[in-house]
Amino acid sequence: ASCLSTQSMPDTTCPSIAKNCEPSLMNIWRAGAGPAIWTHGSEAKWKKQVSDRVAVVTGGLAGIGQAIAVTLASQGMHVAIGARRGKDAALQQRMRETVGPETFVDALDVCDERSVTAFFDGVAQRVGPVDILVNAAGVTLHQTVTDHSLEDWRAVMDTNLTGPFLTTHDTLPEMI
Repeated sequence: ASCLSTQSMPDTTCPSIAKNCEPSLMNIWRAGAGPAIWTHGSEAKWKKQVSDRVAVVTGGLAGIGQAIAVTLASQGMHVAIGARRGKDAALQQRMRETVGPETFVDALDVCDERSVTAFFDGVAQRVGPVDILVNAAGVTLHQTVTDHSLEDWRAVMDTNLTGPFLTTHDTLPEMI
């Protein structure tokens, strides 16, 4: 049985009451990329469970998304990265050097339903069915609300809210 906790914990104390719980993936908290992920049982068992799985990271070309993609690949997963600039050959090469040589990188506009469908169709054909989805794509505007135009507001909401809905809506039926 798995114990999955997204509690941000700076140490290696398992947030579960189980006695045999230990960190599984790299402690992402210490890498500065977010919460730690924990599982019951041995590290070898966890690696066996996740190896050869397909993980998609939206917004994986930089920042938290890239750190997560690197971590997932280091655990033996096949990683697919979707981003607006995903067709850029130089960025694709950089991701293969940073994440792993088999990393699939392609264009994905999480705000556009057709782009989402095309991206996940490409992942299924070139990498395999999606097992894990990490919605890391996001935008922010550093200004007061009164300085936001309605267009700016919609761009933020579409990327940060509608985007995860569209990607989850596309992948979830195959995951459950």
